[in-house]
Amino acid sequence: MLNGIEMKTLLTSRNAHGAVKNYFDKSIGKKGMKRLVIDNYESLHITDSDLCAAIRGLIKNEEYAAEFDWVTILDKSGNLIDVIRK
Repeated sequence: MLNGIEMKTLLTSRNAHGAVKNYFDKSIGKKGMKRLVIDNYESLHITDSDLCAAIRGLIKNEEYAAEFDWVTILDKSGNLIDVIRK
């Protein structure tokens, strides 16, 4: 983690929901984390829209909603897109 930004990279995952849940679970409780960025730029199997849908679906879980105020993706075009920003 650098400057409060936790970066996770998708590459070979085929299941957006499972990958995001795994990243959320591994990032919960990290001190000083302000923003979680999920890099989908080089993902071989997951579309940006599937990744965003997985994030929006999982953030409905109370545990995740309480923990993550700012979740961003690095999309296939190289743009940073805020999916969740409270």
